[in-house]
Amino acid sequence: MEQVFERALLVLIAVLAFSVPSSFAESSDSNGLFLKVASINESGGSTAKDVLGWVYIYQDENESCHTYYAALPPYTGMTEPIEIPCPLSLQIIDNYTIEFSEAIDIMYENMNNSDKFAEMSLSWPLTPESPEPLWIIKTSTGREISIGADSGEYFEQDITRGLWADTKYAACFAGCAAGCLSVQDEIEESGASFSMDECITECGNSCYEDYLQ
Repeated sequence: MEQVFERALLVLIAVLAFSVPSSFAESSDSNGLFLKVASINESGGSTAKDVLGWVYIYQDENESCHTYYAALPPYTGMTEPIEIPCPLSLQIIDNYTIEFSEAIDIMYENMNNSDKFAEMSLSWPLTPESPEPLWIIKTSTGREISIGADSGEYFEQDITRGLWADTKYAACFAGCAAGCLSVQDEIEESGASFSMDECITECGNSCYEDYLQ
């Protein structure tokens, strides 16, 4: 229990709580979206239910870029958008047809083992080799799966390319947010004060300082 309090304390120091309307999250996933990174159950994922929420990076109508986190039901929690530098290595995703749950199904249909997925993101790399947005899934054994977000095409490759700073930031944010969700019940049951909004907001601030500042 002491470790739980220490983890919570690290993400609760010097934070202000914010909230944004749910419609904001819905609109940014179809308008000016650069990147979304999944927050995944700490024990790893095997179904869509193990995706706890998403970190979004998007461009608004003024061509400014922002990021925020939004939990998926039954979890709650959403942060106010933080302005960040626009990604130089990605292009905007106008739309896509394969949802994350379908991408997970496609992955397991093509894999010959029961690896759990440890990371999942949607982006459109700014390269001629990427004619469509890609779901990129990293498994618990280090395999990297790419699935076309329009075609559903599956291919696997070694993890040899470096991660962009914005992707590292979003992965940091997603992992931290998953940690907030994992300690919420334990802390509330102990009677201690806990704010999910504050916890997740501090995740965004800390990861921004580490990777984008």
